[in-house]
Amino acid sequence: MTDAHVDRHVFVRQHNESRILAAISAEAEPVSRVAIAAATGLSKPTVNALVDELLSTGLLREAGIRTGSIGRPASLVQLNPEAGMVLALAFDGDGIGAVIADITGDQRARQHAPLPRPDRLISGTAALVDEVLQQAGVDADAVRAISISAPGILEPGSDHRALAQNVPGLDDRALHRLLGRRFDASIAFENDVNLAAIAEHRYGIARGADDFVFLLVDTGVGMGLMLNGELLRGSRGAAGEAGYLPLGSARLVGPVARIGALESQAGLSGLLARYRAERTERGLAAGRPTLEAFLRALQEAEPAAVATAQQEAELIARAILAVCVLVDPQFVVLAGRIGSVPFVLDGVRRELARVAPYPIKVHESSLHGSAAIMGAVARGMQVARASIGLPES
Repeated sequence: MTDAHVDRHVFVRQHNESRILAAISAEAEPVSRVAIAAATGLSKPTVNALVDELLSTGLLREAGIRTGSIGRPASLVQLNPEAGMVLALAFDGDGIGAVIADITGDQRARQHAPLPRPDRLISGTAALVDEVLQQAGVDADAVRAISISAPGILEPGSDHRALAQNVPGLDDRALHRLLGRRFDASIAFENDVNLAAIAEHRYGIARGADDFVFLLVDTGVGMGLMLNGELLRGSRGAAGEAGYLPLGSARLVGPVARIGALESQAGLSGLLARYRAERTERGLAAGRPTLEAFLRALQEAEPAAVATAQQEAELIARAILAVCVLVDPQFVVLAGRIGSVPFVLDGVRRELARVAPYPIKVHESSLHGSAAIMGAVARGMQVARASIGLPES
């Protein structure tokens, strides 16, 4: 037998295995070999041989017997969730999240830890990974893919993150070395807001929508653009860095130029700075208010807090308008500890109704603070399933 013939034989077998796995993945319930043959058009002997092989490798598992119909009872098979595990990590200004999920998306364990000091970020991440693996009862060698969510830009083909000021000490190279030593798995880095947009598209309020904008207003300001059902990343991975939109009254010099005009005013530090200024103008003690204190004051309709929230809504509305007149999405999903505040959300809608040339729908995120980690799980599943020949779920 020639090498070319052997290669063709291997290719045909792998292709047929992929068809069988796709047919099984498409069903919510276990399926019989007869049903697999019908769905794929492959002969029953071919299906029987390949299913037996997939069972022996652990990609499939037996799932009982179907009785009650005419003919012999049919043995059922299904994807084996244990065939591959995903480790998802999410870094933000408040902490680190970790999830272990299987290739069907079922989450086996979830942990969260406050953000360590910059010099302890990598060791703190290692400890959190150990905790989530132990909680899930999973060995490191069962992990086939690691998906990492973090702020900032990671240029395609690079392992260096830029513009990630909200997570001091985050070093992608050191993190990659840590995980590479521990796991024999594919490692995928992605911007946190992009992953949040993916999560809303897959699991949340944007499920099934081909064109939408995801805008996060929290410690920082970021945007994910889902256009024609695909995430827009840009030539250097910087699409959606909405914090740099030159909006508001801030001059583009010094720290403002470094972190962006919109982020310096609409992000958490800018919001609290405006709130302090509003209180000072009204002869109230300014101090150093926290977001929690601001939200309590807003709930009590304190004039300084209301004025600050109105200014915030106007800034966010102008950012949304600037993007929507360019890409014309179906709607905008607004998220974050600031963006999802009801007073701010309602103010954004009122301001857009006043200034936009056509109606722009704005929805609140349905996933809230879980969006980035859920997007990391979805991305990790994609990588893990591809590594073992499974189609995307």
